[in-house]
Amino acid sequence: MNEKTFRVLEFEKILTRLSTYASSTLGNELALRLRPSTASDEIIQWQAETTEACLISQSGDRVPLGGISDLRAALKKARLGGILAPEELGAVGATCRAARLLRVFFSGERAETAPTLAALAMALAAFPELEQEIERAIEPEGSVKDNASPQLARLRSQIRTFQNRVRDKLNALVHGGESRKYLQEALVTLRNGRYVIPVKQEYRQLIPGIVHDQSASGA
Repeated sequence: MNEKTFRVLEFEKILTRLSTYASSTLGNELALRLRPSTASDEIIQWQAETTEACLISQSGDRVPLGGISDLRAALKKARLGGILAPEELGAVGATCRAARLLRVFFSGERAETAPTLAALAMALAAFPELEQEIERAIEPEGSVKDNASPQLARLRSQIRTFQNRVRDKLNALVHGGESRKYLQEALVTLRNGRYVIPVKQEYRQLIPGIVHDQSASGA
């Protein structure tokens, strides 16, 4: 098929609509790159995949496709010796989990009822140890867990202790009788990781510290 035929059939519109049903960015890209084939073995393969997918959909079962991420940039970074950020590690772990669940889904009876799709699923690599290690250290939203290592747990505990001490001292300060006259109100807030107190404009030079914001009234 030539480009004119594609335009007449509005083939790109069909692919665009198809891509909206993809469960991942990689699937979206693959859908947009689809082209008709004249190879009989490829056509038979695609028809078998489509038939099996329709049967699974009609049965009410849902193929576990959640958690699949585009890892190309992260894997390239790792190959070059780079250190992956926590959210990148989380994406690696989630994708490993998705691959494992797909293998499980297409095992057993489904390997017989959907052999073409099962063969594709079984070709996926499984990394259970890596998945478990990432799950142990990284929260689902991409932050590092406190218990990722004993040293990290100890350091974070110390940070929380120091933060509590600073907050307690500031609360005592803002509620103290002598210091109240310097403040707009007896309030301690947190901005950009720093504790902040609202100092009156006329006393700004008397209170050492960093100015994070200034109200219309000058406070």
